[in-house]
Amino acid sequence: MIHDLDITLKPKCGFDGYLRAINERIEPKVLPFTEKLKRLNKIRVNSKHYFVKPNLEDSTQYLVVVKEFFIEVTRSLFNMDFETISVVDSIDNEEILVILKLAERLLANQEYYDCLKKMSNGILPRV
Repeated sequence: MIHDLDITLKPKCGFDGYLRAINERIEPKVLPFTEKLKRLNKIRVNSKHYFVKPNLEDSTQYLVVVKEFFIEVTRSLFNMDFETISVVDSIDNEEILVILKLAERLLANQEYYDCLKKMSNGILPRV
């Protein structure tokens, strides 16, 4: 998101600095769930740096918060549906892109063998 919004960050600005910089860039909009994300980051820091075991209930609650954050931000800032974003969309090679899009459709139709076959026949010879 920092890259997409062309934001330059100060060194060691921290998580709050990221949120503040994004909010300044997207004004008058604001990032959703900011306070909950800050609390989640505090849990992460305590776990990583101070070996404080996160509470399982908190962890489960924050899974929902993070998912809702991504859904809301991709919709409001990027006009995209989070549930449909695919790494395939970032492929520049048109020939490989077509193969992977077909493989995605086969996968969605639960045609697993054909999906794997299409991917291996279409991509592996090019790698």
